[in-house]
Amino acid sequence: DDPDQLHRFLQEAQLQARVDHPHVCRVYEVGEWRGQPYIAMQFLKGATFQKAAPNLPLETLLTYMVEVCEGVHAAHRVGLVHRDLKPSNLMIDQADDGTTRACVVDFGLARDLEPTGFTLTGRVMGTVGYMSPEQVAGHIGLLDWRTDVWSLGATLHALLAGDPPFGGGGLECMSRIAKEDPVPLRRLVPTVPADLETVVLTCLQKDPRRRYATARELGEDLRRVREGEPIQARAATLLE
Repeated sequence: DDPDQLHRFLQEAQLQARVDHPHVCRVYEVGEWRGQPYIAMQFLKGATFQKAAPNLPLETLLTYMVEVCEGVHAAHRVGLVHRDLKPSNLMIDQADDGTTRACVVDFGLARDLEPTGFTLTGRVMGTVGYMSPEQVAGHIGLLDWRTDVWSLGATLHALLAGDPPFGGGGLECMSRIAKEDPVPLRRLVPTVPADLETVVLTCLQKDPRRRYATARELGEDLRRVREGEPIQARAATLLE
């Protein structure tokens, strides 16, 4: 009965339906049945990354994250920023033949970067532990693809270390995201490869210009880590 909620519900379906990619959950139809709005979408048989990650070998996890980056990049190419990437919004789909793939779901907070898109406001939206510094500051007009790159970095941190890079809740967590540097991943999990730590820290740069420019670039470095090849990102110097 809430017009705003109904608008957001329909908006989610319309935006997600614009993305036609094997690593994004497909939307087939949106409508109303006996007064009940509905979205008909692809059925995914599997588990979220949040549930599955603790039992995955690192190589498999990196393979799935490369696929996630491809799905997010596809959304970016049609002008969308997801704004709520986190382990519970990523799924591993298992087909009847036993093959698996990663899928991005839940575009309920997505923003259209086209000028005809949403009205820009200072409203802070997202899941706090996975929000970028520009999100927690309410700088909605500054959100772009690199905002999702930050969230992918926070997601990688959570999958590898068990928690997003900044703890606490609400305003405390938001303040830490805005002001503090993340603890290097290898201090928390010494078995994480040094290059993978560099990839995560590159995603989590406060200045969007110092992050990966696209989700695809992030995915390419994750593939290099998996294959044991040199990555494109570089670790920060002591002065930095």
